[in-house]
Amino acid sequence: MHPDHREIQINTSFLKSPLLLFDTVTSTNTMIQRQLQTQTGCRVIAALEQRTGEGRMERTWESPPSKGLWFSFNINKQIHARKLILLNFAIALGIRKAILGIMVKDMDVKLKWPNDIVINSRKAGGIILKSKFRNGIHRDVICGVGINLNQNRSDFPIDLRDRAISLKIVDGLKRPIESTLIKVIEELDKYLLFSFDNGFATTLDDWQVASTPLGTEILVSVSNSQKQSGIYRGIDTEGRLLLEIDGKTIVLTSGDVEV
Repeated sequence: MHPDHREIQINTSFLKSPLLLFDTVTSTNTMIQRQLQTQTGCRVIAALEQRTGEGRMERTWESPPSKGLWFSFNINKQIHARKLILLNFAIALGIRKAILGIMVKDMDVKLKWPNDIVINSRKAGGIILKSKFRNGIHRDVICGVGINLNQNRSDFPIDLRDRAISLKIVDGLKRPIESTLIKVIEELDKYLLFSFDNGFATTLDDWQVASTPLGTEILVSVSNSQKQSGIYRGIDTEGRLLLEIDGKTIVLTSGDVEV
């Protein structure tokens, strides 16, 4: 265990207290993976800075010190293959609700398939899920979360400045990391508890309401070299993206969406 961490009590039922808050780590996902070898329960690990935070499609998530909420947690349950996308959506919904709760302005916080949180069409946060998969079951699910909190526009890399946003850019407030982190995790905990208790019964509908409006023209990067444009027609019962191209609807299981 690193010496540069503190234990912080959190009022949670699903996620395990205390939260472990580190000064600097390689990545919080890596720290959770190590914890799984010796700990039980749904542990939460956060850091003021990640040197190599993990993003989707093998990208690095920019995680400068005290500029955002960088944390990971594990799900101490076996998740059926078809439920993993519902878990992904439930986590995104919980994060969205938490962000709405700490904003001082009424902002249109949207979810973008498959796991981005956007404000004013720019990325304010994201999540990444990892797991061990065998015989149709996901085990040792780890979720990494990044939320841009206190960045100024100049804090983002030049190539991200027109695509990324922070809560401070939106409402001008610099937020304390520790107390904001506690609020977000406690709100997320409530939503996760609700989602597991009701078997994710409302997750797809709730996510659709909070996502990109139906009928929006979007561009989907299916790979580094392949992009497809069309009209967003929502998601199917398995959480896959429905994209209309020239009057025909295709189903996508992965990709990055640009609105």
